[in-house]
Amino acid sequence: MKCFAKIEDDIVVECIVASQDWVDLNKQGEWIEYDSQKADGRINIASPNYIYDRDRNDFIIPKPNSNEDPFFDPEVGYVFEEESLAWVNPNWP
Repeated sequence: MKCFAKIEDDIVVECIVASQDWVDLNKQGEWIEYDSQKADGRINIASPNYIYDRDRNDFIIPKPNSNEDPFFDPEVGYVFEEESLAWVNPNWP
Protein backbone atom coordinates (compact mmCIF):
# COMPACT_ATOMS: atom_id res chain seq x y z
CA MET A 1 0.00 0.00 0.00
CA LYS A 2 1.10 3.53 -0.76
CA CYS A 3 0.10 7.01 0.37
CA PHE A 4 -1.50 9.40 -2.12
CA ALA A 5 -2.57 13.03 -1.90
CA LYS A 6 -5.25 14.47 -4.16
CA ILE A 7 -4.18 17.88 -5.45
CA GLU A 8 -6.60 20.57 -6.62
CA ASP A 9 -5.18 24.00 -7.51
CA ASP A 10 -1.95 23.02 -5.71
CA ILE A 11 -3.82 22.34 -2.45
CA VAL A 12 -4.03 18.90 -0.83
CA VAL A 13 -7.74 18.08 -0.54
CA GLU A 14 -7.57 14.40 0.40
CA CYS A 15 -5.04 11.81 1.59
CA ILE A 16 -5.50 8.06 1.22
CA VAL A 17 -3.62 4.79 1.55
CA ALA A 18 -4.20 2.49 -1.42
CA SER A 19 -2.53 0.52 -4.17
CA GLN A 20 -1.48 2.28 -7.36
CA ASP A 21 -3.87 0.06 -9.35
CA TRP A 22 -6.81 1.00 -7.12
CA VAL A 23 -6.06 4.71 -7.48
CA ASP A 24 -5.71 4.34 -11.26
CA LEU A 25 -9.09 2.57 -11.53
CA ASN A 26 -11.15 4.45 -8.92
CA LYS A 27 -9.89 7.98 -8.49
CA GLN A 28 -10.20 10.98 -10.78
CA GLY A 29 -7.99 14.03 -10.77
CA GLU A 30 -4.34 14.49 -9.86
CA TRP A 31 -2.91 12.16 -7.21
CA ILE A 32 0.65 12.52 -5.93
CA GLU A 33 2.31 9.53 -4.28
CA TYR A 34 4.25 10.28 -1.08
CA ASP A 35 6.03 8.34 1.65
CA SER A 36 4.53 8.71 5.12
CA GLN A 37 8.00 8.12 6.60
CA LYS A 38 9.58 10.81 4.36
CA ALA A 39 11.94 8.27 2.78
CA ASP A 40 11.19 9.86 -0.60
CA GLY A 41 13.39 12.84 0.28
CA ARG A 42 10.56 15.25 0.95
CA ILE A 43 10.63 17.42 4.06
CA ASN A 44 6.89 17.18 4.83
CA ILE A 45 4.25 14.54 4.32
CA ALA A 46 0.92 15.50 2.78
CA SER A 47 -2.00 16.62 4.89
CA PRO A 48 -5.29 18.28 3.91
CA ASN A 49 -4.91 22.01 3.21
CA TYR A 50 -1.14 21.74 2.73
CA ILE A 51 0.21 23.40 -0.40
CA TYR A 52 1.87 21.23 -3.03
CA ASP A 53 4.93 23.07 -4.35
CA ARG A 54 5.67 21.64 -7.79
CA ASP A 55 9.11 23.23 -8.03
CA ARG A 56 10.24 21.66 -4.75
CA ASN A 57 8.12 18.50 -5.22
CA ASP A 58 7.14 18.87 -1.56
CA PHE A 59 4.25 19.84 0.68
CA ILE A 60 4.27 23.19 2.47
CA ILE A 61 2.52 23.72 5.76
CA PRO A 62 -0.06 26.50 5.30
CA LYS A 63 0.43 29.87 6.90
CA PRO A 64 -1.15 29.85 10.39
CA ASN A 65 -4.17 31.87 11.38
CA SER A 66 -2.79 34.74 13.47
CA ASN A 67 -6.08 34.95 15.41
CA GLU A 68 -5.33 31.54 16.92
CA ASP A 69 -1.71 32.30 17.90
CA PRO A 70 -1.29 33.91 21.34
CA PHE A 71 2.34 34.83 20.51
CA PHE A 72 1.59 36.50 17.17
CA ASP A 73 3.11 39.96 16.73
CA PRO A 74 1.60 41.83 13.77
CA GLU A 75 4.77 43.94 13.46
CA VAL A 76 6.89 40.82 12.92
CA GLY A 77 4.38 38.49 11.25
CA TYR A 78 5.26 34.94 10.23
CA VAL A 79 8.53 33.95 8.56
CA PHE A 80 8.81 31.20 5.95
CA GLU A 81 11.50 28.72 7.00
CA GLU A 82 13.11 26.95 4.03
CA GLU A 83 14.54 24.09 6.12
CA SER A 84 11.12 22.94 7.31
CA LEU A 85 8.99 24.40 4.48
CA ALA A 86 6.77 25.90 7.16
CA TRP A 87 5.61 29.29 8.37
CA VAL A 88 7.03 29.99 11.82
CA ASN A 89 6.41 32.60 14.45
CA PRO A 90 9.78 34.08 15.44
CA ASN A 91 8.25 35.07 18.80
CA TRP A 92 7.29 31.50 19.70
CA PRO A 93 8.89 30.67 23.07
